[in-house]
Amino acid sequence: MPVYEYQCNGCFKRFEVSQSMRDAPLQSCPECGEPVKRILTGGNGFLVKGGAAEMRGRPQCGRSQTCCGSSVPCEEPSCGGV
Repeated sequence: MPVYEYQCNGCFKRFEVSQSMRDAPLQSCPECGEPVKRILTGGNGFLVKGGAAEMRGRPQCGRSQTCCGSSVPCEEPSCGGV
C-alpha cells in the first residue's frame, strides 16, 4: 500500500499515511483539525535487474577476484563495473 505525505496548513506538521490508491486524500490534520495538503514526492523505490538470486556465486570487487573484469581487485567493495 502506498505511503502519502501530508503537511498541515495550520500547525505545519508533516506526517505520512499508508492509504490505498483508491482512498480519498485526507482533508484535515489528525493533530489540530486544520486543512492539509498532500505533498508530492519522487518516491523511493527502485528495481534491480535479476536481484540477489542472479548475483549469487558471482565474484565481488575487493575480494580475490573482480566483478568488472579488472586484473587487479578493486579498492571499493562494490565498484559497479568501473
